[in-house]
Amino acid sequence: MRILHRYVLTELIRVFLLGLTAFTAIFVVVGLIQEATQQGLNPLQILSLVPFVIPASLPYTIPATLLLAVTMVYGRLAADNEITATKAAGISVIYLLVPALVLGIGLSVLTLLMHDRIIPVANLRMRTVLVNNVEDMVYAVLKKDHVLKANGSPFEIHCERVEGKKLFNTTFKRRTPEGTYDMIAFAQEAALEFDLKNRSVRVHMFKAEVTDGQRTRIEIGQDKEFEIGLPSLNSVSPGIRDMTNREIEERKVEVVRLHERECGLWAFGSLSPIAGGRMAQVQWGSLVGLASRGRDAQRELWRLDLEPHMRRAISFGCLAFVLLGFPVAILFQRGDYLSAFISCFLPIIVVYYPVVMFGFNLSKEGITHPIVLWGGNLVLVLLAGLVYRPVLRH
Repeated sequence: MRILHRYVLTELIRVFLLGLTAFTAIFVVVGLIQEATQQGLNPLQILSLVPFVIPASLPYTIPATLLLAVTMVYGRLAADNEITATKAAGISVIYLLVPALVLGIGLSVLTLLMHDRIIPVANLRMRTVLVNNVEDMVYAVLKKDHVLKANGSPFEIHCERVEGKKLFNTTFKRRTPEGTYDMIAFAQEAALEFDLKNRSVRVHMFKAEVTDGQRTRIEIGQDKEFEIGLPSLNSVSPGIRDMTNREIEERKVEVVRLHERECGLWAFGSLSPIAGGRMAQVQWGSLVGLASRGRDAQRELWRLDLEPHMRRAISFGCLAFVLLGFPVAILFQRGDYLSAFISCFLPIIVVYYPVVMFGFNLSKEGITHPIVLWGGNLVLVLLAGLVYRPVLRH
């Protein structure tokens, strides 16, 4: 019997590795094309991102590839009457499921480890690579969109065309908090000078015409220089997806500690006026900001609680895919592997992922416990249970 297990497991691994290579290549190419389109990346930048995109794609390609391997291998065994032969020899059909279960459990654990150890590091390094190539990205964005706007920055740069490091027919605008422009400068030729050490970029405009935003000229024919601050390039603050599970727990403790400290400082500062009956001296207005920051802290805690559950549920989806793919492949015993795969993948697309995303959105807002993310896996197991009955009976 060990020979039978080894035979089935070898076939599963062979088909899985071939499929994983193809699926991952397609996923990476599509992802990089989308990223290149949005960011205006050049070919060298795209190649530099490949090592970081591959780990992030594996949690999605591994389950689909495993499902394909299970449906193909067990579908071929059923089509060649090998399953009928094993049953005639007194071997239960469930016994043939053991190799797929071993592979499913192993890949689930591997995916979980990747979520915790490899993917956060890869995501953070990919963001660092993108930020450190800010000069090339700025020119690429200007070539593509002819406008550069940074979130949180009041400055805008518009240009008609870019040749090398030179900008032609360039307009530099400064926006007020009310959304209007209080300064607009135009020059037929301009250049950008990046100072990454001081995190700034200087806009050199030659023979510029400067107005106050209301078409009233302030200067004309003068060379102007404007400096724009850049975000810190030496350290990119990690997001929740860039943290390991241990770092997530540490961040949760830090969020609670910071908010408790802020509340304690307000209470301590208000203690003396309240005790002395000087209620007008209490900083009641600051309570609004304190409550707002408290709500933000609570939302962050909900998101931090959600992430580990999300990683575990997605990782052990591999096992749920195996449990569903095994009986469906045997039912399609005429060797129609594609139909078996689509019959399994259709409820996964229609039910599994929508249930997971619905649970994600509810948990993110604190409406329900993150354990609902396991609902997608539970639905697949229940569907598999319905299919196992005719397989075991016949």
